[in-house]
Amino acid sequence: MRTGRIAVIFAALIVGSAIQAFAWSEAGHKIVTAIAFRQLSPQAQAKFGAILKRHPRYEEDFARHMPAEVAAGSPAMQNEWLLQQAAIWPDMARGLPDELKEKFNHPTWHYIDIPTFLSEADRTELEKNLSLNMSLDPPATAQRDMNAVQAIRLARKTLGAPPADEAEAAVWLCWLLHDIGDLHQPLHSTAMFSAALFPEGDKGGNSVPTQQGFNLHALWDEFLGDWTTFAAARQRAAELMADKRCADVGEAAAQQLDESIWLTESRNLAQSAVYTPEVLGYLRVQKPRENGYGPPPLRLSEEYLTGGVRIATDRVVQAGYRLGAVLESLTAE
Repeated sequence: MRTGRIAVIFAALIVGSAIQAFAWSEAGHKIVTAIAFRQLSPQAQAKFGAILKRHPRYEEDFARHMPAEVAAGSPAMQNEWLLQQAAIWPDMARGLPDELKEKFNHPTWHYIDIPTFLSEADRTELEKNLSLNMSLDPPATAQRDMNAVQAIRLARKTLGAPPADEAEAAVWLCWLLHDIGDLHQPLHSTAMFSAALFPEGDKGGNSVPTQQGFNLHALWDEFLGDWTTFAAARQRAAELMADKRCADVGEAAAQQLDESIWLTESRNLAQSAVYTPEVLGYLRVQKPRENGYGPPPLRLSEEYLTGGVRIATDRVVQAGYRLGAVLESLTAE
């Protein structure tokens, strides 16, 4: 699975650090959405809340999960909770019964694999034979094998027009909320290829075992944790937006609403901050899996973890401000 489910808490590892952040687990998606919600006009907040009430699984996956204090709260609070829940719904769809999973679960929509190669020899051997969907142009209608950029662009196009099917529009809104967050996670933009270790790619770091976070992908998904409450997500969003440096990062990001730019940013970060010399050095001395046994897990340095938390914070903020700008633009179209 692209989204890890293993909790990662680094407070004890990053001694003395005051940094706190969430990445792209359930907590991360909720915080991205809470930031975006605060960029919206009251009219836009109400519009998207109303769309989500038409979701084909509204009763099962939304209404039944709404906390009592939210149900008794203001319409604005309820709308914010609905958007937070919608942002995690594409991951919830993984656990639906088989017949519904076939309809709603789309694993490839969460990422796009632009290849990275462990060595130039690996590039020479593998690149010409790769069959990856790296297109940024969406098809006219949804396809099961779309990537994250295609899904976002098709969602924006669909939601920018009067909906022919309100239930379908609600599902597209969930994917838009979720995938804008996902595309800002560096390991949702690339996969490492190696003829010996990963001839079909490392699945965005999922095939790189680590002592912290289970694997490289889960580590980045869950800086610093994988779950949060509605109230905690709102509080964290408010804290980030009140921090001048973070607000400046977010406001600058909101001026760039082209998904290809977001993808390039994530891919550059994957190459510079995820697949660092520390990680590459580990991979270059590993041998292929034999008899079910793979390489020993990599123990990452405190410097790597601290840098990852900082990057995660910025990417969550950027995703939140951009999501808010995209949603607000849709109310004007």
